[in-house]
Amino acid sequence: MRLTAAERIRVEPALREVGFPDSLGVPLKLSPGAWVMIARTVQLLDREMDERLADVRGRAAVAAERLARLAQDHGSVVAVGHGWFNQFVAMALRRRRWRGPLRPSARYWASASYEQ
Repeated sequence: MRLTAAERIRVEPALREVGFPDSLGVPLKLSPGAWVMIARTVQLLDREMDERLADVRGRAAVAAERLARLAQDHGSVVAVGHGWFNQFVAMALRRRRWRGPLRPSARYWASASYEQ
């Protein structure tokens, strides 16, 4: 699948996924899905992880502002992001009165559209 010409692709560091810790210090063997749920729960409790929740929200606000400027300058923009962070960007766009899904799908290759 080709989205655009290579010279028009920009890497936006603010759109990276929310990080995971190297270890939670628990000597249990669990499935990757279970570890994801545990790590995200710890982050929602605002424990120091790779990134604090307030920092994730701040980064999402920066990303939403950047996307809004690009959309204004170019008429539209396509952003390819990661599951959980996309939820934060969606909230930031909706706070700016953009219309779109409250929670974009986190399924593989899912998409969501937002309009101002």
